[in-house]
Amino acid sequence: MYARKLTKEELLRDGITEVTPEGKVFRGELEVIPKTTKQGYFLHFIYDRDDEGNIVKKPNSKSVYGYVYKTRSIGLHRLMWAWFNNEVPTGYVVDHKNNKHYTLEDYRLNNLQLLTPRENLKKERKASSAEFKCKLDRPRSY
Repeated sequence: MYARKLTKEELLRDGITEVTPEGKVFRGELEVIPKTTKQGYFLHFIYDRDDEGNIVKKPNSKSVYGYVYKTRSIGLHRLMWAWFNNEVPTGYVVDHKNNKHYTLEDYRLNNLQLLTPRENLKKERKASSAEFKCKLDRPRSY
């Protein structure tokens, strides 16, 4: 469930050339605009590369070309932490101190912290009991 190690060297190898403290990510001179998940997290999609640095293709019958490029997603909070602190170690998560992740301001470096999964779950329980309501629109017996 928890992500693998992520290093700044890996980001550089994947073509990321700059990350600003405000959360802007660049490949060369072009800014890469993150995608947003249903939960509101900002994600960047990175091409998987082989040992020689070539982009990995995988077969896909739905594609006109018969293949698609293999990609993986990296949360902007993890990308920011790895860039400015050199790595996100295995077994740790990057947490938003203010429990919000809906705007780029929530991804500022001073709002991020490295926690163990246990510490993160403790923190989430305290925040979630007051802030989030059940959105179930059907009875449980449905």
